[in-house]
Amino acid sequence: MGLRAHGWRITIALAVLLCVGKPAHAGDLPPDLEVAIHLKILSFDDGLKSVTGNNIVIAVLYPAKNDAGVGEYVAAFTDLAQKVQVHGKKVRAVAVPITSDLSNQLSGVHVLYVMGTATSDHVAAVAKVGVASKLPTLCGNRAFLSNGLAVAVVAKENKPSIVVHLANAQHSGMLLDSKLLRLAEVIK
Repeated sequence: MGLRAHGWRITIALAVLLCVGKPAHAGDLPPDLEVAIHLKILSFDDGLKSVTGNNIVIAVLYPAKNDAGVGEYVAAFTDLAQKVQVHGKKVRAVAVPITSDLSNQLSGVHVLYVMGTATSDHVAAVAKVGVASKLPTLCGNRAFLSNGLAVAVVAKENKPSIVVHLANAQHSGMLLDSKLLRLAEVIK
């Protein structure tokens, strides 16, 4: 077993242990678990290796009039980023509302994470920005992939599952390692 595969299994096991007993949100995964898996997924995105500087910045995007839960996700990214690096870089999360001038708010951002409270119009707008700016797009809602996002971490039979929309991932500049794709459900 390769070091990366072994590291993947350890990350999942640690994430599950961290989240035992924490309630899921309406059938979704607890934020800590979802975020831990997303961070590991980002370590399989070779497109992020070219990020300059010491940080990879993740924008946690939410509808401008509905910031419910965004603090939980920013905190989860922040807490886990103290223990996990992506391609040798620290991870930092910032909350950003989805507005008509979204692309102007993303200076210095390397990854887009869309909150589950977003509408299909919000998701389509984020996907458009992700493709135009070559920014990876992540979420916790499988349905968002049909609106243009690249990767979802979802609950499937009460277990975490990774779903990758391969075309969307490629259009948003993601270069995903084949080891990750073997672990994921891949939509072509």
